[in-house]
Amino acid sequence: MEILSLKEELEPVIGEKNAIGKIQNILLPIESINIGNIVRLILEIATTKSTAVEEKIKEKEREKVPEEEGNEPWTKAKLLSYLKDTTPYQRLQLSALVQADKEPVTSKTVTFLMNELAKRRLSEGIDKKITGRDIAEARAGLKMRRKPLKKEDIIESSWSQSERDYVYEIKEDYKGIVIDWVKGEKLWIKEEIG
Repeated sequence: MEILSLKEELEPVIGEKNAIGKIQNILLPIESINIGNIVRLILEIATTKSTAVEEKIKEKEREKVPEEEGNEPWTKAKLLSYLKDTTPYQRLQLSALVQADKEPVTSKTVTFLMNELAKRRLSEGIDKKITGRDIAEARAGLKMRRKPLKKEDIIESSWSQSERDYVYEIKEDYKGIVIDWVKGEKLWIKEEIG
């Protein structure tokens, strides 16, 4: 049970596949005992968990700090202009957020939907499996582009203890605009995936 709990704690941080790999390294039979391998594995897991704790602390600190002065609401025209210049990963991320069945959307669901979009919309030019790192990079890119515009963030994100994952949601004020934009860009696949 403790090993299963460890796997569940590692999944949001390093992904399901890597978490399973680390757990398998613990459980697979060893022909000869190599204490070096065991120590390295323990250190890797400890480092991974430590990084996750640090990220949670930083996220809580960010929540306490009020948004910077001058973050004005978007007008529809300005938001559409901003969306026009998004990268393929940002386009898929925004598309995934408005097509999820449940809100807020976990990073696992965002990753799944972004991969489905990439497979079904080859014109976006993404031919590799999308990971949590790609989500973070797309999110960071969106933030960097809006800062000089002094506009508020259109995506809310936080760590969900109940989901044991990061969750995302398009702010209600902008959701309709983003949905219309996604449909206009031919990125709507909700009916295709059921």
